[in-house]
Amino acid sequence: MAEAGGRAQAGYGLVLKGAQMAFVFPKMKRDGSRYPEWHFKYKDARGEWREGVGWRDKQKTQHHADELEAEMRAARRSGKAGAIEKRETPIEDVKAAYLAWGNSQGGRLHRGWQEQNAKLTKKYLDRWIEKLGLLRMCDLDLEEVEEVVRGKQLAGLAAKSVLLEVQALKGLINWSVKHGYVAENPLRGLGRLDAKAKDPHRKLTDEELAALLNAAPAKRRLWYETGAETGFRVNELRSVRVRDLDLFGPSILQPPEFSKDRKEHRQPIRRELADKLAKLTEGKKPDSPLLDIPTSKAWKLFKADCGAAKIAKEVEENIGGKTIRRKATWHSLRKVYISNLFKSGLDLKTIKELGRLSSTELATEVYAVADPEALRSGAQAAADRVQEALTQAACCAGVAQKVVGGEAGVVNPCEDKPLGSVIKIGATGFEPATSASRTQRSKPS
Repeated sequence: MAEAGGRAQAGYGLVLKGAQMAFVFPKMKRDGSRYPEWHFKYKDARGEWREGVGWRDKQKTQHHADELEAEMRAARRSGKAGAIEKRETPIEDVKAAYLAWGNSQGGRLHRGWQEQNAKLTKKYLDRWIEKLGLLRMCDLDLEEVEEVVRGKQLAGLAAKSVLLEVQALKGLINWSVKHGYVAENPLRGLGRLDAKAKDPHRKLTDEELAALLNAAPAKRRLWYETGAETGFRVNELRSVRVRDLDLFGPSILQPPEFSKDRKEHRQPIRRELADKLAKLTEGKKPDSPLLDIPTSKAWKLFKADCGAAKIAKEVEENIGGKTIRRKATWHSLRKVYISNLFKSGLDLKTIKELGRLSSTELATEVYAVADPEALRSGAQAAADRVQEALTQAACCAGVAQKVVGGEAGVVNPCEDKPLGSVIKIGATGFEPATSASRTQRSKPS
């Protein structure tokens, strides 16, 4: 290996006074053509030659190889060859170990990731590795990551989607730091990303919900009806199994591995809904999906049914002088459910439990939707109180004070009384039966 390395160095003039250094070279294919990426060689922490694949940029590849060589040389001198050697692990191997760990115990309560989460994490990590051209974990560069994030934002990718991709990369980095694949977190300086939806979900009106249920085929109508009566997210609806339906409660059990907060929940449901769902269990095994909601086509089917029901996909609202577009999605059914809980007059603790929410603030600030009729009636009631106060004040202002044996004067019996207080009428007429009023009487001359 050393001899081959020496020939390669001589070919590129990288030999320095006979010392062997990291170098780059073109890799040839069997047909005589060369690979587009430059390859490089360097000596590892044990003094053995290692080969790697770099970039199409020769200078960048050489710089990378020189850094490796310097790091390995320092490790040999410090006696930390074992720790340094682990950081040379190819990033594909690190990723595979991380995904295996996540599928076994990476979730909450040391449970494995959900299947969908595992697929997305692998997908996002593959994108990062390809986009950044990563070979090892230590190749991560903060500026390059920030540049990719800006590009995704400028391309119009949803804020939540950008956040999820960055979180996948951060998860790999944090795990790699703990397991010695990288010395420190290279993304410590990455700013906090805004995950607020550009076009947030909206609640369907009662008329829109009725139109959706009437327009959808019988099978999908039951999907939407269950979502609106339980507040289950689409993934939670998809995860309901035959064994989770309790016909005696009646209720639907949501195991911790399928709930967002990784806690077990038992959702009460109507007897009529339970009877409809019971028909779906016929001929199915206990662990079979109850509703059979597809993974890839669910959103398209919902959109098609909304179109058939003539439900606007987006609605513009003017809030504080700013126009906000709200869209109708599967999540709109969850907003219907939680808004109906508020309309029912339930206390916040009950709403939090039924909605499976992490906090009451989330219920009031995110899910609760003010009823337009309630807003109008509330404003009208407040205005009526103002008018009643004005009427009472005007009525009291011109009350004639009856004077015994003298001239009649006009006083305000309510002058020292707060609005809404009770004024007793004396036997002589409009004169209030108070000590103050008696002192105001005119004595006969």
